[in-house]
Amino acid sequence: MVVVRGSCRILVVVSVTALAWMLLGGCAASRSSPSGASGNYLSYWYTCCSANLGATVWHPGQTIRVTWSAVRETQSPAGSRAGVTLTMVLTGPCGSVGALKSAIAAKPSPTRPGGRAPMAVAPAIRITTRAGGAPVSVLVIPRDAPPGFYNLQFGAESGSARSGGSTIIRVAP
Repeated sequence: MVVVRGSCRILVVVSVTALAWMLLGGCAASRSSPSGASGNYLSYWYTCCSANLGATVWHPGQTIRVTWSAVRETQSPAGSRAGVTLTMVLTGPCGSVGALKSAIAAKPSPTRPGGRAPMAVAPAIRITTRAGGAPVSVLVIPRDAPPGFYNLQFGAESGSARSGGSTIIRVAP
């Protein structure tokens, strides 16, 4: 048995009461909040691509549609909302996969991603970390695109956070 005297007794009672209110208040708020936590909202990041785009032989003038997947991240504070930009760029052509990989390995620059100038660029999609859903990037292979191997790059960017990848596609006449 713990015996508490004087002002310490008041401190213990206040501390226990405050702890009980935080625990009970947090539980009640999480039950009533649409996001699952008091004052927080779901936050999403975006990944690409579930389809094997490299398995298809593409042709000039065809449209490549890429569906992004919203991946539930953490919960963000009620006032927080970050912008996310989703991009897709086609570079090439090269006569072989090996030549394309060498071009990709070349030092990139803002105007020459993957070491080559862009052949086509999909309109950027601008959303927020709260949007969720499945946005779709649309890129049209130019009608005058020469046959060969191309690098299809995709990326998600929000502030200093970036993720992305690429796949090699073949364009035939």
